[in-house]
Amino acid sequence: MAVVNVKHLANQLAKHLVELLTKNVLTQKINKGKPLFFLLNKSILFYYKLRRKNDTPI
Repeated sequence: MAVVNVKHLANQLAKHLVELLTKNVLTQKINKGKPLFFLLNKSILFYYKLRRKNDTPI
């Protein structure tokens, strides 16, 4: 049960990160002009690392 909750939280975190990044890029420059691709790539890599870490069998 705890593993399922962690996966759900990881999914929600990734969705919120992408939402925040896209909203910020559309309204202002982020992190001194870093492109959206770099920021999305970084958050997606973090998300998949988190998922891989939590997908280990019990």
